[in-house]
Formats: sequence, C-alpha cells, structure tokens
Amino acid sequence: MNRVRGSRIARYLPFVLLLAALVAGLRYFDVLGPGRRGAILLAPVAGAGPQAAVLTEKLARALTDARDRREPAALRRLRTSITEEEGSRAARSLGDRQRATLVVWGYLKSTGPDAVLTLTIENMGPPRFVILRPFGDYAVEGALAEPDQFVLRQQMGSNVDAPVLLVNAVVGYRDGRDTAADPLFADLLNVVQPGDRAALLLSRANLAVLTAPSGEVLKSYDEILQDASLGAAAHNGRGLVYAIIGDQEKALAEYETAIGLSPRDEAPYRNRGISRTFRGDYRQAISDYDRVLERSPRSAGALLGRGVGWAALGEHKRALEDFSRAIAMGPNPLAYFDRGLSRAALGTHREAIEDFSRALEMRPADPLILVNRGRSRSILKDQTGAIADFTAALERDPKMAVAYYERGIARTILGRHEQAVEDFSAAITLNPRYGDAYKGRGISQLLRREYARALEDFEHAIAIDPKDAEVYYQHGITLRLRGEPRKAIPDMEKVLEVSRDPSLRKQAEEQLRQIRAEP
Repeated sequence: MNRVRGSRIARYLPFVLLLAALVAGLRYFDVLGPGRRGAILLAPVAGAGPQAAVLTEKLARALTDARDRREPAALRRLRTSITEEEGSRAARSLGDRQRATLVVWGYLKSTGPDAVLTLTIENMGPPRFVILRPFGDYAVEGALAEPDQFVLRQQMGSNVDAPVLLVNAVVGYRDGRDTAADPLFADLLNVVQPGDRAALLLSRANLAVLTAPSGEVLKSYDEILQDASLGAAAHNGRGLVYAIIGDQEKALAEYETAIGLSPRDEAPYRNRGISRTFRGDYRQAISDYDRVLERSPRSAGALLGRGVGWAALGEHKRALEDFSRAIAMGPNPLAYFDRGLSRAALGTHREAIEDFSRALEMRPADPLILVNRGRSRSILKDQTGAIADFTAALERDPKMAVAYYERGIARTILGRHEQAVEDFSAAITLNPRYGDAYKGRGISQLLRREYARALEDFEHAIAIDPKDAEVYYQHGITLRLRGEPRKAIPDMEKVLEVSRDPSLRKQAEEQLRQIRAEP
C-alpha cells in the first residue's frame, strides 16, 4: 500500500521520555464505484397500432424489475413519444431538464412481424469510476469514458426479448450490478447489428476494468478502436488499465491519443492528472484539473484530483478548499475521506475524525477509512477508540498489514507490549519489507528489555530504509542500555548525517556528548 511517509516518533514520545529514566545517567531514549443513481425516463414507443403500446408496457415492466424495488420513483413515464425526427437531441434535452440517468425511447416502422424497432437508451449519468490512490492514502476517481447511447435495431419477429435484454444490461451497469450486467452484454453482442456493437463492447470492457483490471483487459478495447465515435473512449479505458497496473508512461500516451481524438472530453484530462500525480508531476496534474474545471466548474472528480495535487505539494489549506467544494456538489465519501487526511495533516484531528466518520457512513466496508480515523484517535490519546477502529478494519480485511501496525502502536502506548509484538509480527508476515513494522516491534522489544531482539529488528528496519534516522537512534539507545555505549557512537553519528529533525539531532548530540564524557 502506498502510504504517506511520516514520522511516528511523536506517538512514541512517552517511551522516548521513559527511556531517559531507564538510562539514568544516560538520560534519553513514529476499486470502485457504481454510477450515481438518478431517474430513468421512458417515452412511449412511437408507431401506429397496438404493437407500440404493448412494447412500451413490456419495457416499463423490465425497467421496474431492473431497478431496486426500494426506489419506486426511479422510473418516470413520459406521456408523449419521441419521434425519429425529434431524435436524440430531444431525448437528451428532456434528460437534462429532469436530471435523468437514462432516457429510453424508440420508434416502430411498419407493423406486424415485419415491423422494425429502433430502441435507443441515452446514457445521461456521470461516468463510472475506479478508485486510485496516486499519493499516499488519498483517493481519486479514475473516470471511464462511456458511450452516449446504446442502440438496438431489429425486426420484431426476430428476437422479442432483445429490447428487455438491453434494458437489463444497461440499467445493471449504471447501478453497479456488474456481475449481472456482463453476461447480458455478451448475449446482446450476438443479436445486435454490426454498427451497434461498439457501445456494448465499450461498456463490457469498462466492466472488466471495474471488476478485474489486468493487462488482458487491454485486448477488450481493440475492436472499439475501429469505431471513430468511440476511439477516444477506448484509448481512455486503455490508459486507465495501464495506470492501475502501474505503467504510467503508457497510460499517459493513451490519454494523449484520447485527447487528440476528442479534445473536449473530460475523462482523459482527469485521468492524465492522476498519472501525473503518480509520477510526482503535481503542478502538471493540477493544470489538467484546472482545464477541466474551466469547462465544468461543478466537476467533483476534478476538484477531488486537484485537491490531492495540492495535498501532495503540502498545501493542505488549498486542498481543503477543493475537497469542501467537491462535497458541496453532493455527498461524496472520497471527498470526506481526503478532507479528513488533510485535516489530520494540519493537526486538526477532531475535525478529521468527523470527516472520516461521514465517509464511513457512506462506505462502511472501507477499512482504510477506519485505519485513518484510528490514527487520529490515537494521536488524540484515545487509544481504546483507536484499537477499536484498527480491529474493525481487520475484520473487514484480515490481510491489511497497516492495520496490524497501527494497532501495535496503540497497544505499545498502552503498555501492552506482548500484544503489540504480535501485531507488528503479523504486519511483517503480510509484508516482509515493512520497515516501520520492524521499527515498531523493535521499540516494543526494547521496552520489554529484550535488547537482542530489539537490535535485530532495528537492523532489519535499517536494511529496508537506510535513511531512517529514528531507527539509528533507537539502535544506539538499545546498545547503551545493554551496556555497550561505545558501539552506539556510529548510530548517533549516522543520525546527525541523515536527519533533518532538530529535536532528534539535539538528542543524538547529547548522547554523543555523554558517551564521550564517560571514562
């Protein structure tokens, strides 16, 4: 897990002071979100004769069954048809006015078995997105570019279930029921006209990104690239796959192509900002989000991304402004979570806890929210509340090494050193390169006077991160406590070489003065 590196020494400060007493004459001792739901508009199927009315009722039943039955107002039936002449422009205008997610309309030509239905579903909702963490625990929305509409053209005598199949697939996709939608799209691909395949292929490829992103998903976009109207969306999807698997250079190349094909699309600019943040090009990322916000001032996803850019630059007050603006657009768990992180970075932990709690109400299964709320509780000296949060996080994800590590710190502060050692050991088992966990276990072993084990843990931590000055300091203190003060001199000198922390440097200088003053 990519986490913001920061000193934990402040949370160990009571033990630093305790070690001062121990040394006596030695004196001293840190994937994915469903689309936001809205109404579905259904216009009566245009056409003469009873066939159109029967088909309209069939679509209404399908739409009602497809939506969550707890949302009886989700389907709005229009009184008048949208004709072929009025077309998509009229349908999308209605959708805009009524803030609809989908607008379903169609028309019949001729009657009887030879009648030809053209059914269109206008896709009006915000894009589906995947959650990425380009800087520390901060979360952003990687936006999937989507088709504006799905079209089914068929002779009524050929496959009477195809319109219902299309409704169920698109509604399931919009509502986040991905495992149910995927086989429906697969079935539709066997019955639609060649010119109508690209939108279905794009949605199915997007589903793969949402559910099981991997290099294999890239192939899913290949056929879509041949469609001039959806090529930009396909390149955007490919870029997002590359970003998820960690190849930001290829991701950026795909976004550049998408922008070249469709310069007004929002998604590739937002996603390019994410890849630039991953690379540490924070100001360039902010410029991408600025460009989106110039066109779409209410883009919560762009505000979220720009806020993370400011946070990465250490400008947390500017980050808070963007996160708060994103929240003002509507309830957004990621914006609450990110604002909580920046509030914690500014030291306003009570407000951070409020934000984490709001985020948790909307995403109760997210263990990372619990971990960060627990950190703030621990810093506010509520170790019992912190331990409860870390334990709840582990109930949701038993393989979350950071939750074991954080619970180990809280237990160390409470003096429960054996339990703390167990937690740090569990974190190390899950992540053998977890230097902070070795450091934490070393401190717990030191406080148990298990000096040999403490030294071994500190040496592991140094091997993982040779620039961690705190570990050298603790290694040196352990040697002094074990009665080998002269061996501690290289450790304290190393602290002075690598540390920029004035307090830690002062303590190391005092240790050297005392050691050198001893006979």
